[in-house]
Amino acid sequence: MKILHLLASGGAGGIETLCKDISATDIVENHFIFVWYGGCTADEMIQNGTNTVVLGHSKKSVVKTYRAISDYIEKHKIDAVIVHHEAPVLWIYLQLFRRKYKKLKTVVYIHAHLKDVLKPEKKKTHAIRKAILKHTAKKCDYVIAISDIVRKSLVDAGFRRSNIRKVYNGTDLAKFANQQKKERGEKTEFIFVGRLIKEKGVQNILEAVSLLDKETVRSRLHISIVGDGTYADELKKKCGELGLGDCVTFCGKQRDIPERLAGSDFFIHLPEWEEGFGITLIEAMAAGLPSIVYDRGAMCELVENGKNGLLIEPDVKKASEAIKYAVSDMSDEEYEKMSGNASAYSKKFSIESCVSQLRNILS
Repeated sequence: MKILHLLASGGAGGIETLCKDISATDIVENHFIFVWYGGCTADEMIQNGTNTVVLGHSKKSVVKTYRAISDYIEKHKIDAVIVHHEAPVLWIYLQLFRRKYKKLKTVVYIHAHLKDVLKPEKKKTHAIRKAILKHTAKKCDYVIAISDIVRKSLVDAGFRRSNIRKVYNGTDLAKFANQQKKERGEKTEFIFVGRLIKEKGVQNILEAVSLLDKETVRSRLHISIVGDGTYADELKKKCGELGLGDCVTFCGKQRDIPERLAGSDFFIHLPEWEEGFGITLIEAMAAGLPSIVYDRGAMCELVENGKNGLLIEPDVKKASEAIKYAVSDMSDEEYEKMSGNASAYSKKFSIESCVSQLRNILS
């Protein structure tokens, strides 16, 4: 089987990393087209010899792009096309390919809660995006939802239940589990990894830390914020206003995530939106890190409170109390047990399991 994955760009995001891991793991022949932009992940895939093309077309070149992808499908005798990124024009292409190539299997991959895919804040395009996606989902063979909460968001919105399949995202667990994890020291090391956008909730982490007593708790912790994005400057400004420069470090975009996780004690994620999954959370669990997370979206599918992390009500004060507990009150025995449980639970989300499920669905 030959599978073509369509993505808008090839930067350092979770979807792009998933595709890179699929290319390195799956036994079927995978092809990848990054339609508008390349990026570091696309570059790595090309260097690794993966069947990867960066078209680099303008978003206005709709017909030119359709023809380029169509020619690729014919040249390489593609059996299935999967659209990953939230781009209405790619959804329309999928419908056209379905009509043109009768034996071609088509899949739309939903990597976020439907509300966030449709972007309700963009009132002018919200209804159009919903109509296009709903029609695409009806016409294609399968819709892949990355968690139960994402699947539910589709069903609740009236999407056809019969062709929706849940496939949890996977990652290369060995890359994180094989690092030498540091022992807990005098300072408790927290880490966040992800895009710095408002919806990811790093501002909630800063506000929660600001509520802690500076002498007894804040002096005993350090938080690394790894990633970059449109909200980075606002977060750095807020960090300064709250006087957290002594315990918070903005690390920017980094590629040595396994080593950084191994050097940390806890992963922390307090999102504003209904998080569809959380691949960085799974990576942290594979590295043996318990997590402190808001009970939003799919977080309750990944973290069991008190067992492999702390699942808390979405409230800054509750988050502050959880951080304080992790720093001052959690015993070494409780921490080690939680760490072991996190590592064990992460095995459910291997990239091998992910590609196996995808392969079974398509075949």
